Amino acid sequence: MHNTKFNNFQIISTIILLLITVSGCNNALEGTFHDNKVCGLNYKTDTLEGITDENGRFDYMEDEQIEFAVGGIVIGKALAKEIMTPVDLVKGAKNELNLTVTNICRFLLSIDGDNSFTNGIQISSSTREDLEDETLNFSLPKETFEKRIENLKPFEKFALLEEKKAQEHLRATLISLNNSGYSPVKCSFHGLHFCPYMNNQNVDTQISMIQIHDRMEVIQNHTKWILTLGCSNGMENVGRFARDKGLKIAMTARLNKNNDLNEKEVHQLINEINSGYVDIAIVGNDVLHKGVLTLDKLLAYIDEIKTKTNNVIVGYSDKAEIFMNYPELVKKIDCILLNCQPYLEGIHISSAMYYLQSNYYQLKQEYYDGKPENQKKTIIISETGWPTSAITINNAIANAANANDYLKHFIQWAETENIHYFYYEAFDEKWRNTIDSQYSGNWGIWTSNGILKEGIANVFQQTSATEKRLINSTQSNTTTVIPKLSSRVNHAKIIIPNVQQKVSNTIIPEQKILLENPKTDFSTMNRDQKHITFTDVPPFGNRIKDLSGMVFNVNVAQYNVIVYCLINNRWEIMPAHSDVHIPIQEDGRWSCDITAQRPYDWLSNKIVAFLVPLEQTNLSIDTLFANKFLYVYWERK
Repeated sequence: MHNTKFNNFQIISTIILLLITVSGCNNALEGTFHDNKVCGLNYKTDTLEGITDENGRFDYMEDEQIEFAVGGIVIGKALAKEIMTPVDLVKGAKNELNLTVTNICRFLLSIDGDNSFTNGIQISSSTREDLEDETLNFSLPKETFEKRIENLKPFEKFALLEEKKAQEHLRATLISLNNSGYSPVKCSFHGLHFCPYMNNQNVDTQISMIQIHDRMEVIQNHTKWILTLGCSNGMENVGRFARDKGLKIAMTARLNKNNDLNEKEVHQLINEINSGYVDIAIVGNDVLHKGVLTLDKLLAYIDEIKTKTNNVIVGYSDKAEIFMNYPELVKKIDCILLNCQPYLEGIHISSAMYYLQSNYYQLKQEYYDGKPENQKKTIIISETGWPTSAITINNAIANAANANDYLKHFIQWAETENIHYFYYEAFDEKWRNTIDSQYSGNWGIWTSNGILKEGIANVFQQTSATEKRLINSTQSNTTTVIPKLSSRVNHAKIIIPNVQQKVSNTIIPEQKILLENPKTDFSTMNRDQKHITFTDVPPFGNRIKDLSGMVFNVNVAQYNVIVYCLINNRWEIMPAHSDVHIPIQEDGRWSCDITAQRPYDWLSNKIVAFLVPLEQTNLSIDTLFANKFLYVYWERK
């Protein structure tokens, strides 16, 4: 009888304990472990345990410690929270450069089942079983850690990932998460092209609001503006989500040869404008240079939108030559949206930024500089970028190194020159690979799965360092006022001359030679035309920086550069202390010390550089002009 009562007591106690446990589990919180999303990790708290699912999710209770492991190998332990990374598991770690964090990342990435990091890390049950009786110290020095790894069974088939690649992958993950504990600079754009399509979806696919929301969440902390190419098939909802997330939006009416579809797009754009969801209305994209619409038809659509809406900036996006050839179009719009893709023009990566800058400054000189305030047109770069994978077009090679190089130099220039832009593009669009030829689908900053591509994080760290050096050491000798479409602080300027700049009122003392650069045809630039330009002119009075420039379409073995500076009303050849024949590097770059050793050389206010054949022996400035050698001229103030 006594035993029966005791057993009943045990049963009741067990039931109560189970009820408490179940009740507690109902209050469980959900977290995610990232280096991208890690599936197959063992996790354990005081009350819960399990294995992270395909999205890296785990359950935990508030204020509990959580331990992560693979079989018997404990990765680390920390206070559980909604988003966790290897950084959170190492006390005192701030980023991916911590030794223990790096070792954890190398281990996890190396045991990914499908060896494809873009879809997350997949740890198989067999890998967990193989490591059930193992231990591993992640704080070991690099060489010792690598030797220890070799003795683990999974590494009979897996290779240990390189240290640098593991660090870069975690860095990209941390920036994507906008982790508040992460110290490097956040990946931040003025504007991005936002095309939320996934897999084989395209512009004719109806995109759900859930998908728009999810895709926008990936980029919302990394840009101030977004640009859409279309406002139907679900894209009309983008503005609502952009407003909710504090983003500004440029929405495009996607026009083509179908009048019915055009009317639908224009009508929808008007609705979105009048609902307060559009900041810039773009009436058509590339329709003139592709011959899709006549100018009269395009102007009619622009008039319709301007007549039926208020308080919105109205523009059109196309190549520079279209705006140069159609001033009547420019008069109708509020801003010029420049599409410029050096890669698609077959431009070599070393000349790509010059090609873009030339197009931009050409428009700026024609429609902004020196114009009355009511006639100035803001120029926005609405489309530029470089693909990470594609076919080679003439001299343009698509790969990750070139894509990151172009992004780095573009961001540096755009930030220092206070240029408004929409970088092309946020996500890869797989559908373009089959519909719009081989080179169009891999332009994204993120993959189609929403993973920040390798190297992007490094670009923004380097860009930030460059900005800081500019802010600390460079003083601008010119001032450009651009109407602001959003708040932006312009700390410094890199002086990049307009290759079409005319100095028609400047006469060289004594020589009496009018300086006027020849008209440049940008449609053929960098293909069959020799050219010389400045890429960096030191500010007036600077005694440290060199003058630098580039030449194009030149056999560099047969030419050199000759530089003259106007000093005390005399043209002096530079540099004074060494050979005046300035060599040209294989990539077309050249530089010259214009501070020299004569008194006040750094105070020269006028500079001219000539592209001269090596056999030319008479280098007087009179002779160089008389022989009509190509030159570039700049005036400092």
